[in-house]
Amino acid sequence: MELANTYGATPIYSEKEGEITFTYQKTYTEGSASCTATRVVWYQNSRAYLARMELVAKYKLGGLTQWTLGQEDAESMPALREYAKSISPDVIIASLASDKIESSYADKSKISALFTLSDKRPAAGLPISIEARGEDEIEWKKIGEGTTSVTGVAEWDLILGRNMRLRALSPGSWERLSATSNEMAVSVKPLLEINAPTFAKAGVEFAISVKSVPSEGSFNLEELVKGKWVQIDQVTLAAPAESVLFNATSTVRGFHKYRITTAPSARLLGKVSEEFTILIR
Repeated sequence: MELANTYGATPIYSEKEGEITFTYQKTYTEGSASCTATRVVWYQNSRAYLARMELVAKYKLGGLTQWTLGQEDAESMPALREYAKSISPDVIIASLASDKIESSYADKSKISALFTLSDKRPAAGLPISIEARGEDEIEWKKIGEGTTSVTGVAEWDLILGRNMRLRALSPGSWERLSATSNEMAVSVKPLLEINAPTFAKAGVEFAISVKSVPSEGSFNLEELVKGKWVQIDQVTLAAPAESVLFNATSTVRGFHKYRITTAPSARLLGKVSEEFTILIR
């Protein structure tokens, strides 16, 4: 400004260049000879620096560097600090979904995570992870990693062996905040293999065996009596056993309908088997 005042020049701001400029003339004399030089000055003030900070915010650049400290306009640094405070990291919104919330043991579930900016634009190229914990557990464990696609989506095919809660996460950086999705519960039912006779003699004991995967839980043998299911036996399965055995008998001749049910637990959903019929004769 001192130079502009000395030569009576008026600095103006160039929108195109994003800098202050002015032109002045200086006359040089040596002996009887003289010449006049026209000089053009460009420099940055607080407005020029703010224009550069807007580019930092717009294009997610790493920051702004001043070439020579101490030569900047006195108002520049305070203005830059205030603007920097206003450029907050992007808020990331994460959500998690599954193609099914209940599955049988060892079934494949497709888990999909969606990451967007607050204005609903997809957050592409984010490094993310998926974590899980059992319903009876506190600690989360990472079970997968990935990167969001151009649509902000990442997917996993998971095979679960017990009830789990899942969540997806993305780490924070200078340009975006960390994000954690909703917790999603996916429940798992055991697989049951029932081996029962098609007929039995009245008054004679017959056996029904049930193999379960996984090998755990409480199992009920139920019979349909006058339109209502009645529990007639209960057995608890514990490792290393892989199956349970029900011993039943009936003195009433005719067709009898039975089913197996399992009690729900923190690890597994309860399950009701298909009905099966035994002829008592």
